[in-house]
Amino acid sequence: MLVNDARAVFVEGDPKAKGFVPGLYQMTEGLAHVRLINGTDLVLKAPVTLSFESAMKLHLEQGGLRARVPEQAHGFTVATAGVEYRDLGTEFIVNTGAEPGQSNMHVYDGAVEVFDSQGKKLDHVLMGKAVSFSSGNLEHSLAQEPPSVPGAEAVKYENWRDESLRQRADPTLVAYYSFERDEANPPLLKDVKTGGEPLDGNIHGARWVSGRWPGKQALFFDHDDDYVTTLIPGNYKHFTVAAWVLLDRMDFNNNAIFASDGWAAGAFHFNVDRQARIFGGVYGPSKSALTTGVVSLGVWSLVVMSVDEPKGQVQGWVNGRLVYTKTGVQSEGLHPGSCRIGSCLPPLHEGNPVRTIRGRIDELFIWKKTLSAPEITALYEKGSPDLLEIPPATPTALKKPNY
Repeated sequence: MLVNDARAVFVEGDPKAKGFVPGLYQMTEGLAHVRLINGTDLVLKAPVTLSFESAMKLHLEQGGLRARVPEQAHGFTVATAGVEYRDLGTEFIVNTGAEPGQSNMHVYDGAVEVFDSQGKKLDHVLMGKAVSFSSGNLEHSLAQEPPSVPGAEAVKYENWRDESLRQRADPTLVAYYSFERDEANPPLLKDVKTGGEPLDGNIHGARWVSGRWPGKQALFFDHDDDYVTTLIPGNYKHFTVAAWVLLDRMDFNNNAIFASDGWAAGAFHFNVDRQARIFGGVYGPSKSALTTGVVSLGVWSLVVMSVDEPKGQVQGWVNGRLVYTKTGVQSEGLHPGSCRIGSCLPPLHEGNPVRTIRGRIDELFIWKKTLSAPEITALYEKGSPDLLEIPPATPTALKKPNY
């Protein structure tokens, strides 16, 4: 199956319609991440031409690929002119050369056995080593750095970059923080939407670190005074905040992902409690709240909080699942005003003065609409670094929120 691609163009074979079956495939542009039925992951880098004999063997005619082979697929083989590279549980890259009959192979993990076309074993190549084959001869060679074919994470990252550029033009965005460091002004968190006045944030304490994929950046919040300040003007009947977060631990009863300063009527608060349950919404009286799931620690999660004032309803989502509902919300508009990302500024003499998260944020959206369930699912699927599902937790009633 075609797991993901970044501007991939196939002129021979149609994996987007039929998946990968035995036969010839030619990709002239982009990157593609392929997963075979035995669990083997392949990254194809254009231009590349290959044919599948089975799930355990393919013939690389031109170009390069990267294979990550699980235990159950040991023996997976990439054949090129005159030579075969047989996996022993590993990750490796194979490229064809400029001339017919040339190829090279680099082992990134595990080991690979090399055989000639008559089945004679030529070598046993270990992690970190590389070999080149030409005119019937196999020689040890220098590994290419950086790798000639990136990992599957790079395909997802390139796909995210394309999607991020498309999302910036959404006219319903109030602000969009893609968490890409401005080298000319590192303390600035840029609002990258293309319409309206930019609502840039100012970074205090939080440090730039790696995000969901290699090359993607994030802000790391790990001290009480780590936060980002921003101003969100306006009065809203519909409002949604979505963020990609990796939370390390829950130090406080209220750990703020995004919050207005203080408790004024119409303020917005998006929190996670000590049990990793999200809660909040527009500040004001409400009737009931129920949570049916939690944010898992140590993994990237998409968390979403939406307000629909005409319905008197607040909803919270984790990885595309509705996990929090608050009804009977009474307010006369939502006006976030001065806000913090990754923390909260409570009123003076508040019993819980520190509410900074412990973890990372690498993307945050604010919309002047209530996102629908299909929109939230699509946002999760397009941004998730790993689509492995997490079983939902048992529903539990929440106590009345203490903002």
